[in-house]
Amino acid sequence: MYKVLIADDEKRICKLIEGLVDWQEKRLEVIDVVHNGREALEVVKQKNPDIIITDIRMPELGGLDLIQKVKEADPDIDFVIISGHREFDYARKALQYGAEDYLLKPIRQNELNRVLDQIISKKETSQRKEDRQKHLEQSALEQAKKLNSAFVRDLIIHKLMSKDCTADYLEQEYQCSFPYEQYSLLAIKMDVENESMSAEEINGILKKRGYSIVVSNLGELKESQYCESVIEEVLYLLVNYDSGQEEALRHAVRHIIYDFKSIGSKGMQVHATIGMSRAVKLLQELPDCVEEIKTALANRIIKGVDRIIDVEKGHRLQAVNEYVDYSFQQRLLGCVESLNKKEILDMVESICKKSENLGEYDGKLLYDIWQEITDLLLVGCKPSLGARETNQIKKQCEQAFRMYYKKEQMERFVKTMIDTIFERLEIINNEKEKKPIQSAKQYMELHYREPLTLENVGDYVELNAAYFSSLFKKETGQSFSEFLTSVRMKKAKELLMIRGRTVLDIANSVGYSDEKYFSRTFKKNVGLTPSEYRRLYC
Repeated sequence: MYKVLIADDEKRICKLIEGLVDWQEKRLEVIDVVHNGREALEVVKQKNPDIIITDIRMPELGGLDLIQKVKEADPDIDFVIISGHREFDYARKALQYGAEDYLLKPIRQNELNRVLDQIISKKETSQRKEDRQKHLEQSALEQAKKLNSAFVRDLIIHKLMSKDCTADYLEQEYQCSFPYEQYSLLAIKMDVENESMSAEEINGILKKRGYSIVVSNLGELKESQYCESVIEEVLYLLVNYDSGQEEALRHAVRHIIYDFKSIGSKGMQVHATIGMSRAVKLLQELPDCVEEIKTALANRIIKGVDRIIDVEKGHRLQAVNEYVDYSFQQRLLGCVESLNKKEILDMVESICKKSENLGEYDGKLLYDIWQEITDLLLVGCKPSLGARETNQIKKQCEQAFRMYYKKEQMERFVKTMIDTIFERLEIINNEKEKKPIQSAKQYMELHYREPLTLENVGDYVELNAAYFSSLFKKETGQSFSEFLTSVRMKKAKELLMIRGRTVLDIANSVGYSDEKYFSRTFKKNVGLTPSEYRRLYC
């Protein structure tokens, strides 16, 4: 609703104006009625009306002076002037000062309503234009922010090379314009005690709470700007700032780390670590800074969390093959093939002990060692697990390594993963063993009339007779001949229920050419001769 102030030194005129308009229908509200210009000016200051209906002549402060003072402070306030015939020159001057219209006394209802409708229409049109403009500006800002964020993302995932990092290209493709002379890349990693948050939850917090913390702290850094992107549980920032502000930037970063702790609670402690690149003056140097901050961030597993970690210049990072060499690889793959879990765990334990001597800048090496070992395990298991399951486990490992910030967590995870994989392999192997036995049983149940032997059924399921015999006993609890006999006796009992068929005929039908041998076998398994069984159950 629009707020209306009525100002006239004649109280009856004020009452008349109040009675001539259905204020609620027009979505107007009379916020005050005053009787001199000075009071009107005070109401304007305190209640900020949208429309003022005022007499042109008033005590203490006239209508013209009121219009002039109010318009200087707020040109959007509209005036309706009330004047007599002899005051027309004043009214014309009021229009020049910015009054919307004037009404001659005596005031007519239709004229007052026409002027108010005119003012309301103008205000609504103006508001719509303003809203559209704000919407366009907001859309443009959001689009620019998305493109800026895409620039950081593409930089971090190595989609942009040094040759791409030119001011013209970044302006054209990402709407990025960097007015200051220096750049630094930051990587903010949020870690949670007790592993109580999923990767999706951490990403969500970084995009909302994390970004809000960054805005509140970097916003105080003079002559600077930044763009950001959240990738794989890390909030990456590119900060562009004037040289000489290095210490101010580090001060703001220290506050970011401190404020991140407020995200946690009594039962869930939150840590923040920030990997920080060197300051560079050329955009083309930024791709090199990406690996710097990733390496710096990885070092938190040795140096600890809740700190800024810079890249150690001149530090020689050892190669993974100094720990996981060709001999280690072949031995590990051999253990996977022979399902020797114990030896694999011994090999992992040896890596754990060896890694105790790593330096404080060898965090990335430690991540790479465990990644190499898990990748080798999965290469060995792929024929059994299949490509889909192997890829799923690989993604779980990669995500787990990103989430962990203590050596003990990683070591425990690798050992647990080995247990889980071998449990799965055992299930798969059991299923593989069961499959040929199930096929053999189905074959025997269909071909029981034929002279079946261990050899020819073993050939059918592509197993040698000795292994097939052992596996059959293990899976069914019966020997091959016992199971075949039970199948034949079951069918024989069904046939004996049919009157008119001789015992010899039934014996031949279930695979026995000798009637006496069939009868002895039947009695041994059923406890009755075929004739006794028929008399008892038919």
